[in-house]
Amino acid sequence: MLKTNEEMKYGSEPDDTADYWHERDRIGQNIRNLVNAKNKLHDIGETINQKESDVKTQIAKSKKTGDNDTLTKIENGILTER
Repeated sequence: MLKTNEEMKYGSEPDDTADYWHERDRIGQNIRNLVNAKNKLHDIGETINQKESDVKTQIAKSKKTGDNDTLTKIENGILTER
């Protein structure tokens, strides 16, 4: 979608004789919205990867201890991360 809108933007220039000229503002807004969405998706992906790593760390810790209080804390940490 981003590439399509960028091509439309190029087609809207340089003046009112160009294709898509009357859509220039909407095309620009579409491009900004798509770039923002792409950046947010990237950030969400990084957060998910970090959370998965945190959960794996907590699981590994739970396998190393026999202390019930510690296991309960680890379980609560895993639930929070999910």
